[in-house]
Amino acid sequence: MSLSTELKDDELSIGKLIKKQRKEKGLTQQELAKELNVSAQAVSKWEREICEPDKQLWVKLSKILDIPKKRFACLYEDPADNGDVTVPPGVIAALNTFADALSMVKSDMWGGNSND
Repeated sequence: MSLSTELKDDELSIGKLIKKQRKEKGLTQQELAKELNVSAQAVSKWEREICEPDKQLWVKLSKILDIPKKRFACLYEDPADNGDVTVPPGVIAALNTFADALSMVKSDMWGGNSND
């Protein structure tokens, strides 16, 4: 028994739900892609959860595959409103480098301690 048949539709990831519904409708990835005006590779990526469908496609996907529109809402939820923000490590490193460079410029301009 596959994972898709063991879980309820509302428990499946959006990619697995797209695949399940597409197969139940008897559509190939190519046929679904044509209806959505995207590539079959895009559909494949959604189903393999490499990426998610664009917001502009939600209504069409909902109609074609009988997936409730609210299922797509979780893809672009706003972060929790608790003040927490996730910043990728590369951004933090770049900001630290920029702060160090700014500190050196400040020191050179004012001839003083950069920790003022």
